[in-house]
Amino acid sequence: MINYKSKIKLIKTINSNLTVENNIVLLTKDNAKIVEDKIEEDIRNKKEHTKKIIEDCKSTKSIDDIIKDKDILLDVIKHIAKDNSTFTNLPNRFYRFDIIIEYMMDSNNEFFKRLKNGDINLPDEITCYSNEKSLASKICQELAEYLYGKDYYYKFDSVLCNMIPFYLDYYGVKHYFKDKLSEKVSYVCFHNILDDLKSKVGSDITRKELDHIIWHSYKNQIKWVTNN
Repeated sequence: MINYKSKIKLIKTINSNLTVENNIVLLTKDNAKIVEDKIEEDIRNKKEHTKKIIEDCKSTKSIDDIIKDKDILLDVIKHIAKDNSTFTNLPNRFYRFDIIIEYMMDSNNEFFKRLKNGDINLPDEITCYSNEKSLASKICQELAEYLYGKDYYYKFDSVLCNMIPFYLDYYGVKHYFKDKLSEKVSYVCFHNILDDLKSKVGSDITRKELDHIIWHSYKNQIKWVTNN
């Protein structure tokens, strides 16, 4: 257990209407609606976005045709990286998009069948090819949502890794973390921890909503305060 009250200070929130208690933005449906409305507004204001690209493709092609088209998949993955600042903020980082595509299209891996069924091992498998767990989780989350309308995955992100222990403390979920969640932890472990939190919250909040509330509330907006 960590004393989250002495560790974090909420500088501001994305919306003053968010319900906050002891510097924790609560995981509620009301808060989720505020955050999701803001995200959708941001998407509408962008000329290009992964969601728009996939929706445009689905208007003229079947999902089976989309997942067999290497050029479409490559374009989608590049936009996933760009939309999530995984690629644009690290211009010198080399992401092996072609190798990820090769893995996804290899029939032996049954990637899209497993994605449609919510196999949470997929982000860890992609990480072996991309060496980037965050990107791998975002690929799975957005493809599952935009292709199949499924809410299976969380996005592995440093903001969530920082905030998870505080949320576990606040909602009374037992854990062994003395500080932030290590970014070396497997995606499966990360996913199961957040599912434990989701179950403890007790509302019908979705995985995407839980993820978005934490990330959008605390990205670049928290000040870490030591006890010294």
